[in-house]
Amino acid sequence: MTTGPDRPRLLLVDDTRTNLTILVETLKQEYRLAVATSGAEALNLARQRPPDLILLDVMMPEMDGYEVCRRLKADEATAAIPVIFVTALTEVGDKAHGFGLGAVDYITKPFEPVEVRARVATHLEIVHQRRELEARNRALEQAQALLRHQLRELEARDALVHVQMSATSVTEAAAAVARHCGQALDAAQALVYLPVAGHPEELTLAATLVPEPRPATVSLRGPETPLVRAAIDRRPCPWAPDRTAAPLLYASELLGVLALEGCRAADVSEEVLSNTLHRLAAASALVLYSALLTERLDLGNAGLEELLAVNPDQDGTHRR
Repeated sequence: MTTGPDRPRLLLVDDTRTNLTILVETLKQEYRLAVATSGAEALNLARQRPPDLILLDVMMPEMDGYEVCRRLKADEATAAIPVIFVTALTEVGDKAHGFGLGAVDYITKPFEPVEVRARVATHLEIVHQRRELEARNRALEQAQALLRHQLRELEARDALVHVQMSATSVTEAAAAVARHCGQALDAAQALVYLPVAGHPEELTLAATLVPEPRPATVSLRGPETPLVRAAIDRRPCPWAPDRTAAPLLYASELLGVLALEGCRAADVSEEVLSNTLHRLAAASALVLYSALLTERLDLGNAGLEELLAVNPDQDGTHRR
């Protein structure tokens, strides 16, 4: 027998106090009990603190049990509470009406304590099994969502590796970073900003996931935004679905900033999303650095040691 505060909670509803007393004596050893002597009182108690099960008298003045049951099932907060009618009515039509309203069982007056306890225990076990099934389904849905998210990330990182090997310009690399990172994090917009040569306090917009008018440059001395904060602090901003940003760093060099807006990937935790952003930023920095080396090589300015350095260490940093 379950004891203490974990015991199931029952709401007993009957306008006859003698019936309530019998029900209380029958059930008080195994369950926490609340009682109501009218339909209106029962509805208020059920809404304030939904019980695990309701034993509901049918024949009551002002509002009968059928109407109480109908209102319970019409309210999202109480619709899932199982209702057992306790009634002297024995006609099949009366029972069919009650089942049609959503009741799970009937107990006929005069009732036997053994029968009451058995029926209550049976339906509480059904409630317990239903909740366990719902919890398992939620866990399964969460696991599936995480797998889908991880697959998107892996596809994005794989695509970035191919870009790293094929991009011939920083502009091409930036466009790929915006596209693949934005898709992986299900963002409404992804933007890549690059440092302005000779102007360390400015960033220029190099690529967007969705074409739309944006300022061509952003000053690091301007209003503080996730973009500006990420560039100054050289670390990703705390995750926020509306706006977040991560610096694209190769060793200690700031190669750019990835900014994301309107991320809809809310089916996994913020921690998972933050870690994904961190890994994508590291992969993106490598893509930009490789493209930069390609441009320098085309100009004859890249040395052999720089080309050999484009390999990530085990911890995700890069050797120069």
